[in-house]
Amino acid sequence: MMIARMLAQMTQEDVFRSISASLESGGGGAGSGGWILLSFAALMLLLLVAIARRRQGGSAGPKRLRHPGKLQREIVRKVGLKSGELKKLKSLAEEVDASSPLLLLLCPSLMAEAARKRRER
Repeated sequence: MMIARMLAQMTQEDVFRSISASLESGGGGAGSGGWILLSFAALMLLLLVAIARRRQGGSAGPKRLRHPGKLQREIVRKVGLKSGELKKLKSLAEEVDASSPLLLLLCPSLMAEAARKRRER
């Protein structure tokens, strides 16, 4: 009740004087400037940590280096296979359920199995 009487007696000039005195004495309470500085420093620290992790290459998984089709074309060029030979290798690979005709080039036993199955037909 006493507070209500005091508020009723305060004039607009008293409120403005109180606000200006508060602003001149350093703002809105104890350590408000320090709090802003501390929050800014914490934000900068988080930003630096994020940049450091990105530079270290924090990717989730290994990067795929080659596409299977590109790899096949490159090996065919290096080995010197002709298109007809590649077609034969593809048909042999289908007979032995190989995922790629390159497996027949890399694994002689698989090539022999494919040739044996072709002779049996």
